[in-house]
Amino acid sequence: MNQTVFAQIMELIQRHEFNQCVRRYRGNYRTRHFSCWDQFLSMSFAQFSYRESLRDIEACLNAQPNKIKAFLGTSANAVKTQVWIAISVYVLVAIIKKRLNIDLTHYTILQIFSVSLFEKVPIYQLLTGTENLTQKECSPNQLKLWNF
Repeated sequence: MNQTVFAQIMELIQRHEFNQCVRRYRGNYRTRHFSCWDQFLSMSFAQFSYRESLRDIEACLNAQPNKIKAFLGTSANAVKTQVWIAISVYVLVAIIKKRLNIDLTHYTILQIFSVSLFEKVPIYQLLTGTENLTQKECSPNQLKLWNF
């Protein structure tokens, strides 16, 4: 596995549909460098990493190579954006829980993700401690037709 847990989670998002919504609602209007997708990734990271305050989120994001001049706020739009991201993260966790048939609470899954976002391990293995059954070989003598 060469993808981080965060990258695996973000693959669940249909980028084409996300971009359609951004175009429909002119989300990138008057943006220069920090697009809606960049903001979504940043705020999703903040939610998944279980940051406890806006200052903590800002400090974490300011440590990244692309500096952010203004992020988060108290305007109505900023609060709506933060709520939307929190709901999106909740839905992503629900999708992961259903697809992988995992019997953990949302809170527990978020706690696990908060300390392992940059580990390169399959999500199923991270949440259950075992490998995915479909990835195991049936028999060591089984002929492999394709190397998937």
